[in-house]
Amino acid sequence: MLREEVKKQSEIGLKVKAIMAQGGLVSDDIVIGLIKDNLMRPNCEKGAILDGFPRTLEQAKKLDEILDKEKLNINKVIHFDVSDDVLLERYE
Repeated sequence: MLREEVKKQSEIGLKVKAIMAQGGLVSDDIVIGLIKDNLMRPNCEKGAILDGFPRTLEQAKKLDEILDKEKLNINKVIHFDVSDDVLLERYE
């Protein structure tokens, strides 16, 4: 979603691009806002995959708030437990 916003050169995308160019982490407020906006889009009507989110307890709490407010549910969670060595091997 972040890369898509940068590609679209949206207002958020320009902020994100500047943050990422400096090697910074995009704030929870921006990420959570994007998650919420995207979950409300028609193409997520039948579901969505949140890859790499939430990463922190605060993000998980905010996600719970969004889900409660919008009356959405998480039906499945997939957790991949892969060692760092295997990840690095596959990356190369």
